[in-house]
Amino acid sequence: MNRLSFLNRAVSALLCLLFVFDLVSCKDQTSNEGNDPEPYSFVVDGVTVTPGAKASSVLAALASRQPSVSAQGSCLGGVDGEDVNYLYSGFSIHTFRLSEGHPDEEIRWVILSDDSVATQRGIRIGSSLQDVKNAYGVGTETPTLITYLSAGVLLRFSLRDGVVTGIAYTVAE
Repeated sequence: MNRLSFLNRAVSALLCLLFVFDLVSCKDQTSNEGNDPEPYSFVVDGVTVTPGAKASSVLAALASRQPSVSAQGSCLGGVDGEDVNYLYSGFSIHTFRLSEGHPDEEIRWVILSDDSVATQRGIRIGSSLQDVKNAYGVGTETPTLITYLSAGVLLRFSLRDGVVTGIAYTVAE
């Protein structure tokens, strides 16, 4: 198995786990409190990427970034469709489509993977937990995660030793 294939499978497995965690933990999340446009969205090159939205216009607007694309059967039990991963420099967009070539892929996750990109409030990988709290306020917090909810979108910051190690926007189910 080549390295890119392994990476795509690892990312897909991680996203499936995040999805399951979302289903279990999206109750009692701290709300947006009107600080960002609703819902939370990632903005890159002037393109707004929102989990739960249709993907076609976003993918077309970002085509010049030439993503690496992979697709596989959905990790959602009992759902006939595909999870599609669009890997860009600094972030990835993960969609669900009912079948190959279906025009209405839905954005399910946006994962920021390095410090070359940031949230609308300037938080990036490497920011401190205090930076996150200063930007977003009090969230639902564990030692390794702080989560915010806005209009059906979860914004999650993974933490290690008080430093952001991952950022994910996901559909709250």
